[in-house]
Amino acid sequence: MARNRRYRVKVRFKVRKRSLGIAGAAALAVVLSVSAVYGARIAWDWVSPRFSRGLVKFKLESAVVEVPAKSVESWISSHLASRRGEEWTRADRDRFLRKVGERYPYLRDARVSRNFLTGSLKFSAEVETVVAPVTRGGASCYLGESGRLFPEIYPEAVPGGISAALPAAPETFPDAARFLARLNALSGLFDSRPVSLSCPSAEGPCRLALSDGSEVLWGGFEFTRSKILRLNEILERSAARLKGPYRVDLRYFEDGRAVVSAL
Repeated sequence: MARNRRYRVKVRFKVRKRSLGIAGAAALAVVLSVSAVYGARIAWDWVSPRFSRGLVKFKLESAVVEVPAKSVESWISSHLASRRGEEWTRADRDRFLRKVGERYPYLRDARVSRNFLTGSLKFSAEVETVVAPVTRGGASCYLGESGRLFPEIYPEAVPGGISAALPAAPETFPDAARFLARLNALSGLFDSRPVSLSCPSAEGPCRLALSDGSEVLWGGFEFTRSKILRLNEILERSAARLKGPYRVDLRYFEDGRAVVSAL
């Protein structure tokens, strides 16, 4: 019976030499890549703290301002243009942000980024939506959606529609702001357009004045849509038996009660 012979393939010297050459080149490439990454990391570790400490100087050459309010954007652009050619440290940047925040308190998420290589600076910010002009303690101001009051706002943001009279305390009115924003969004549902909201005290009921002269003791700020639809029904039925304008009490709306009388 024939035996199975095993044959061992011998690699010729030239082939083996070529294989070793390829493997060596690949290993060298890996070493160089790792060295480049490591070197870049060392360089950044050296440069980064010097940027943050202001040891690497930033010289303002150009600026881009992105604010969705043209009057604000114009002032900031002019201010930065007047400082072209100056060096800006981190302290300069912080002072600039404070100054802008004091001048325009309704700005949100204000940010400054600097390109140290080109000398370009970018300022960007959002603006808070204003929900109503407000009278408070005899002074006029504006109520933002956060509940904060602003003594003045950018001209593009002056709201129309519903105005409000608020008590002297507290300092912020987040519940009233949310309610007014909701009223603005749903104002088209009213048969008689809402004109103003008066809240004489933090504890007392708020009165909503309508364009037909009627007034509504609104009660809580919940169930706004349902209250509007119910108010329309009440005013329509009342017109058949009472002469308007009307006083409608919705303070007990959650209990299923509403009281209406001639004003």
